[in-house]
Amino acid sequence: MKPVSILLVIFFLSLSVPAAAQIPGKYSGKGLYLYGDSAASLGRAGTGVSSFGTEYFYLNPASIAELERIGISAQYGSLPPQIKTRNPDVTLAVPLSYGVLGTSFRYIYVPDGKEFKKGYAFSIGGAKDFTSKVMLGFAFNYFHGLPGSMDYFGGMLGIIYRFAGTDRKTGFGFFDPKAGISVGFGLPTGKGKSGADFNSVTAGYNFKFFRTRSFNLGLFNDVSALNYRHFPVKTGLESELFSILVLRFGFILPREYDYGYFTGGAGLKFSTSYFDGSLNYAFNYCKYKKFTHYVGLNMEYGMLDNTPPETSIGYDNEYISPNHDGVQDYVQFTSKVADQSRIKG
Repeated sequence: MKPVSILLVIFFLSLSVPAAAQIPGKYSGKGLYLYGDSAASLGRAGTGVSSFGTEYFYLNPASIAELERIGISAQYGSLPPQIKTRNPDVTLAVPLSYGVLGTSFRYIYVPDGKEFKKGYAFSIGGAKDFTSKVMLGFAFNYFHGLPGSMDYFGGMLGIIYRFAGTDRKTGFGFFDPKAGISVGFGLPTGKGKSGADFNSVTAGYNFKFFRTRSFNLGLFNDVSALNYRHFPVKTGLESELFSILVLRFGFILPREYDYGYFTGGAGLKFSTSYFDGSLNYAFNYCKYKKFTHYVGLNMEYGMLDNTPPETSIGYDNEYISPNHDGVQDYVQFTSKVADQSRIKG
């Protein structure tokens, strides 16, 4: 069975897990929602607000702005069997003529959660690269939690800015630097609305500070304001070997999440003529001396468009007589452009 099929089977099976009560209020469902579940991100302490890719859509909707092919992300997180926490999601990004459309669905099951035991989150939004340096995105978010019905209606604005880095190709430097910020805002309602206060702001940056032809090492740093009261600082390192193997490490101070103190992970990148992708794993050491485990599959599917656009110029008059008599004094030219993929400018 292909990796995509395995992850999707796990995802749908997890939706049927019974809500068996354990130790009430031990783990924070809100903390898990805000922490996220991308295996690539969580391998480096949840950083990624300045990263590009479908799996970062929940962190910053601008992350999908550069996609030129269909992007698919399937993630799954779980604590040890005795805790029975489940946290799967799927995300889809589709390039259109004027930008990229993104949508995601996430299920959170925390049987001994403080704020809720089951949660369903849905997001839909879009992103566009307005210049070669500036990417903007917006998403509408909805969350429904049980028991004690709670709802959260909100949105997220995001921006990623690409800086000019070091010109040389190898050695120490400031390679491919990017900065990003996302602002999540909304209105919690329902009986347990205090548990669905998901408003937050996250800002961060990343860059590679050393690289050779077969190896690079990058730094990721994000700072969040959770509900505008808690301020975790997340720091991660990521190295890539031969454009195939990725190793990650990270830590969070202060420890505002129940699910991540220090983290680690690895990933494998693969590429064919029709798609690029990665398979990722992460572990997070969390509260009560437990480990949270995550797996994720990310893909960009389809042939890259290497064919130049077809252009033509039309005109309304074949002959002109510019003598200001009101008859064929001017000619108006119109341009037409057609391409198999979106036209950026």
